Amino acid sequence: MADTDAMLIDELEKTGTQDLDREFMRPPVTVKDLTLRPYAAGTQLQLEQMRVVLKAKLQKLLGDQPDENSRRNLSGYYYIGMFLYIHVADEKEVLKACWEPELFFEKLHGFLQGFTRQEILDCNDRVSDIIEAARKADNYTVESDAPSRPNS
Repeated sequence: MADTDAMLIDELEKTGTQDLDREFMRPPVTVKDLTLRPYAAGTQLQLEQMRVVLKAKLQKLLGDQPDENSRRNLSGYYYIGMFLYIHVADEKEVLKACWEPELFFEKLHGFLQGFTRQEILDCNDRVSDIIEAARKADNYTVESDAPSRPNS
């Protein structure tokens, strides 16, 4: 683990995440009887970082299977599972695991064992709502009398 990661973990222990993350979602939301930590800039980055790794893992696992629906369903299942895991598991565990993809997917697999595939897929709408609400809150326009920029 890099020195920077150790410093982040130490900082988490001293201050808690409220000082480190700007929260997008407040108060915490419950999904399938799981109370999620707030969806924040930090957890959004972790999710995106692991999404890239997930895509590569699925490509390797599925190879050139022609069934695009199966590929899409499996990808959605794991993406929702990753969202839930990142927002439910111990923050230090998640931070460490995000820097070690094999460890992350081992922990994710263990987390998913507590649910049926359908239970995870049933969370899709709720997870999508959380992410969309954050995008709307982060995407704002400023009214101005100034001329618009060229090519914008």
